[in-house]
Amino acid sequence: MFTVVWITISRLFRVGMFSKYLLITAVSVYAVSAWASDTTYADLRAWLTEHAYAPADGVRAGNYLRDDLSKFRPYLPAGFAVLFDFSNLTIELQDTQHYQASSVYRSASEQFSGTAQIASDGRLESYTVGQPFTGSQIEEAAPDKAGYMVAWNHIFRWQNYGYATEILMSYVDAKGEGGGLSSPGLLGGGTVTRTLTVYYHLVLMSKLAQKATQGFRLDASDKSNVHQKEYIEFLDPFDVAGTKFVIERSLDPMALDQAYSYIAGERRVRRLSAKERADGFMGSDMTLDDSEGFSGRILDYSWEYLGKKVIMHVSDSKHAQAEFFGLGSNVPHDRWQLRPCYVVEIVSKWEEAPFGRKILFIDAESFNIVTSLIFDRSDSFWKTVYTMYERSNVPPGSDGSVHRWAATVSIDFDKGTSTVAREAPDEQAMYEEYTVAAMRRLFDISNLTKGR
Repeated sequence: MFTVVWITISRLFRVGMFSKYLLITAVSVYAVSAWASDTTYADLRAWLTEHAYAPADGVRAGNYLRDDLSKFRPYLPAGFAVLFDFSNLTIELQDTQHYQASSVYRSASEQFSGTAQIASDGRLESYTVGQPFTGSQIEEAAPDKAGYMVAWNHIFRWQNYGYATEILMSYVDAKGEGGGLSSPGLLGGGTVTRTLTVYYHLVLMSKLAQKATQGFRLDASDKSNVHQKEYIEFLDPFDVAGTKFVIERSLDPMALDQAYSYIAGERRVRRLSAKERADGFMGSDMTLDDSEGFSGRILDYSWEYLGKKVIMHVSDSKHAQAEFFGLGSNVPHDRWQLRPCYVVEIVSKWEEAPFGRKILFIDAESFNIVTSLIFDRSDSFWKTVYTMYERSNVPPGSDGSVHRWAATVSIDFDKGTSTVAREAPDEQAMYEEYTVAAMRRLFDISNLTKGR
């Protein structure tokens, strides 16, 4: 029965009748299964137009149930919408919160305001540090330039020094009612087919407002044009333990990433190709470029600004570890906000890209990408990637404050599967400065064959 219902719900989302989904419940199997056409990119654009001016105070803070879903229709992007239609749904809505970046970042943004420019090919020019563009600059620019402005604001948003955390990454098949491997925080239906434990570490090397006396970069004997480095190591289960990745990104937007992997079973280090970045990462529903909604290179895509839109988002998670319920254990069991977002459309310039286009909802205050809707090359809906955040453990606006990562979920509607990545129990993303010696050990390619 569950299998039939999940397929039915997927079809319900795809019928091009988005306005009717709230009237159909998961038990309406026979009526829904007769619908054959898919929801398309055009349907999403129609939804954006219809609800463009839904206000941030359109629903009062409080607790809501499944029967109240119609109130939230203007705030649920198409990829999210069908996931909420299940019997024990509860929505805790809080007032919209504000998240100040550190005082040093805000001061730098004001000092260099108006100096950054978008070149004809989308490159960021004359940028020093802080937030490159103001909200008024974005809204007054042509859609193509405004799209790149939002993109660069996302890249150079306030993240302190980057972060490190331990992550549980669970693969969930919605076509089942449990019985698979148990996994903390997954409270709904579906079968957990696999859970991996991952150590992740992102270090920002340049454009650091808090390092004005060091040229706005870390004091490391490294190439001066490095923007960031990422380290990924799989700790569990045994068959993937010791698999590691190191990814280095240049400040030069035209330069290719330097990405290396060490597969413990092969006992060798090798370079990653562009195609591998677009493949499912370690067999999951995510790619390397899906991290936090988008982690690719800006100039690999064309960017178009579509306007602003208020959507639902978990921006102040109340749990020490994110919890999920719903038919596929992929809906946050948490508190939500209605948050204004910039909406941009991106299309890959790579002819072999597996998707056609993505619609990104980027928080207008933090510039975190909160939701990504992915369409295939026929413009039919394919996947959703969304990210949850939580408040910093230090006062807003202080130098160590940051909007902390809590979870990222990728949902493949074609397969009925999800990848739920969230902080491991008793873990918390730490946005701290790390010693030069520790970073050298972590990111040295020759050390990939050794323990962390």
